[in-house]
Amino acid sequence: MDVFFVAGQRMFFLTLFIATGFILSYLKLLKAPLLKWMADSLYGVLLPIIIFNSFYTSFRLEILFESVKFVCFFVLSLIIALVIGLVYGKYRKTPALVMGPLLFSGLFLNSGYISLSLVQTLFSGPNSMYADERALLYNTLAIIINNLFIGFTGNLVMSWFAPNKADRGKANLRQILINPPLVGFLLGVICYVLKLQLPGIAVQTLSLIGKATPLWAMIILGAMLYQCHWKTIFGDIEKYLLSVIRLLATPLLLFLIARLFGGDQTLLLSLLIITGAPVVAIMPVFAKRNGMDANWGSGYTFLSTLLSMITLPLLITIVSML
Repeated sequence: MDVFFVAGQRMFFLTLFIATGFILSYLKLLKAPLLKWMADSLYGVLLPIIIFNSFYTSFRLEILFESVKFVCFFVLSLIIALVIGLVYGKYRKTPALVMGPLLFSGLFLNSGYISLSLVQTLFSGPNSMYADERALLYNTLAIIINNLFIGFTGNLVMSWFAPNKADRGKANLRQILINPPLVGFLLGVICYVLKLQLPGIAVQTLSLIGKATPLWAMIILGAMLYQCHWKTIFGDIEKYLLSVIRLLATPLLLFLIARLFGGDQTLLLSLLIITGAPVVAIMPVFAKRNGMDANWGSGYTFLSTLLSMITLPLLITIVSML
């Protein structure tokens, strides 16, 4: 029951920020131009800061070697999610404008806030339930991998299903070579290689911005939800089916595979929490930028976040008894 309480508390906090964005749009205080500016600043400024800060503050050469097993399993989870998405889309004859958000939602998780908050609560500190700091290390690597590839891979996945075949992949070559997330990563690499040390106040500022960014994304999500029809969120059975696959089936499958190959408790639980996190909140922003169905993306993101309030503690409780 402690796990249910902790996870539920985190999810409720996120829901408050989603509700804030929804209310601001309802009161006409968050109109389309401002919402566009918020979405553009999230992608062009805040996301690169998260990437740079994750690499600058967390990366050490020894971390890469100690966590190579986790990285392999995490990459495997992305491959599994991609295959499941492609098979599901083909079997269900999913519209092209939905395929982009569907595949994106399997590849990019809310590891920057939801899973990180839960991992910190369960593993960080001597009085935590598991007290193993390696879990934070694993989550940091997941954040770095997610944020590094979200810029060009996210755009590639989204635009690959553009209605106009001539546009597929064209814009993405430019986005691969020049995109804000990649810039943030390269700056982090430069600082690490050259052993550059930022002033303490700069590090603290970047850290604060990084912590606030997921909440900024949740407000945007809430504003986008205001533009959706509620039937597209709660009345779409397919979103529930996708959420079950995404939040329960995929993490459990990966857990069993990792356990088969000798993963210890910390690695297994960390992997379960990270891969069981809901869809990353920035997904509707990418859908909107690439001409995909942003309303479908907003509804699915909200529903998966809401359902994860139940599925995450349920996953942890189930595997803790194994």
